Amino acid sequence: MAELREAGFELESVGQLREQARYWGVDPRPAYPILMRWLPKLTWHGLRDDIARTLSHKSLRPVAAPVLIAEFKREIDPTVKGSDLPRFSVARALETVADESHFDAIAELALDPRYGEPRSRLAYALARLKHPRRDEVLVALLDDDWMYSLAIDNIGKKGLYHLRDRVVPFAQSDDKDIRKLVAKTLERLDKAEAKASENTHKAAERKASKPRSTNSRRSGQAAS
Repeated sequence: MAELREAGFELESVGQLREQARYWGVDPRPAYPILMRWLPKLTWHGLRDDIARTLSHKSLRPVAAPVLIAEFKREIDPTVKGSDLPRFSVARALETVADESHFDAIAELALDPRYGEPRSRLAYALARLKHPRRDEVLVALLDDDWMYSLAIDNIGKKGLYHLRDRVVPFAQSDDKDIRKLVAKTLERLDKAEAKASENTHKAAERKASKPRSTNSRRSGQAAS
């Protein structure tokens, strides 16, 4: 906290920085390099969690992502209550600050069952990134007990209608919440496919109605 105060921030906790930025118009950006430098050095999970939440800011894309990925990988003590809290906040922050260059690293974490429930929000980070492996990873997550509902949700929200056949089997789930989610997802996919078809049709109409170029007309006249 002393280093933050030296940088001009009047704070009693890191969380106050988010409040000051949101309600008082304080510019938090000068604090970010300090927080990123300190995060790997800290041991108390409460403060690490607070910093991870504070680093969830679009101005930090993509510079904060490597620091947050490293934080997610840190060992935790399962006997200490709340020791996995930073991982939940890191996963949420990565949804904001990661870019396509971090896709493989995030996918590796999301697909690793050793990280348990905290990796759930990573599905949203992966779905946001337009990466060639996005569909492959989301389909793989459908086989994961922790992640499949989130994969279904993101397939629907992103309108990935070409993955519909991967979602349909979950409509037979014994869990009514999953059946409800699948129904909503299939509705979204139908709308996305209809919109894509409409856009394709409009593009074809525009192309067909576009006047022929002068060169094309001249070529036709020369041929006659």
